[in-house]
Amino acid sequence: MTVKLDFKNINNKDELHQYLKEKLELPEYYGNNLDALHDCLSERKELMSICIRNYSNLKKSLGEYAEILFQVLQDTEEIFCEDDIEDEINRKKCEA
Repeated sequence: MTVKLDFKNINNKDELHQYLKEKLELPEYYGNNLDALHDCLSERKELMSICIRNYSNLKKSLGEYAEILFQVLQDTEEIFCEDDIEDEINRKKCEA
């Protein structure tokens, strides 16, 4: 399964966690923090491919928090960054 995350309109942590909860179909008990995100994603039985768009916007809005988020996602799922990676294979996967 591939999930597309577009951070174009994310400006703060509350918006980020609400968006992640919806897009990643996180459980109701999701704690709206990066530790909880790691725990919820680690509990999944199936690996999810995540296509990230507009990461630079998220980094501008949230700074180091965006970097930590990216690390959490990398640790638990397969990540592609459409706007930050030149690899054509990853771009095609994001368009699928």
